[in-house]
Amino acid sequence: QYANGIKVFFTPESVINTITMNKYNEWFISKVQDGHPKMLIVDSANSHLNPETIRHLRKKSVVVAVIPTGCTMYLQALDISIFSTFKNHYTDAAEEYIEQNGPRNKIKLTASQSRILCTRLTLTAWIRTKSSTNFNEEFTKIGYIWKDNIRITPRTLQNYTYDPSVVDCLSLNINEDDDEEQIQNAATLAAEQD
Repeated sequence: QYANGIKVFFTPESVINTITMNKYNEWFISKVQDGHPKMLIVDSANSHLNPETIRHLRKKSVVVAVIPTGCTMYLQALDISIFSTFKNHYTDAAEEYIEQNGPRNKIKLTASQSRILCTRLTLTAWIRTKSSTNFNEEFTKIGYIWKDNIRITPRTLQNYTYDPSVVDCLSLNINEDDDEEQIQNAATLAAEQD
């Protein structure tokens, strides 16, 4: 039995395709719909760039931000913070499984058993990550969120500092309600294109 709370998608090539991306998006939207717009940040994989997928997300008030090719390592700072912690916990859980059931060369699992084991290791790693990580602190450290106009120096962009207190830009004075109205207008337009 798959671990409870772990969502599993299968694809023929073991990489996400448009059909699977759309299934994931439906699941994602069902979890975050609260009447406020959302942003989904993706890399430039083909499955993320499908125009129908993007239009469907727009209709649901989800803005898709695409990280340009070659910039992922700089802009996906979660890879070096939260995801790195998760991967370490996953490795630890796998090693613990091997210690309890090994040695490694004696563990024989069917494909189905391997998939089930992966979901259980994933759940264990996620529980450990949640208990060992202060998400607000990590998001602040990597520059995804900030408060009080403090200077931000993201770990992934060496020698770069963003100081919101010195930015003189009219767009910073835009009311959040205006942003939500723009997103709602885009959602309405996308729905009308059906």
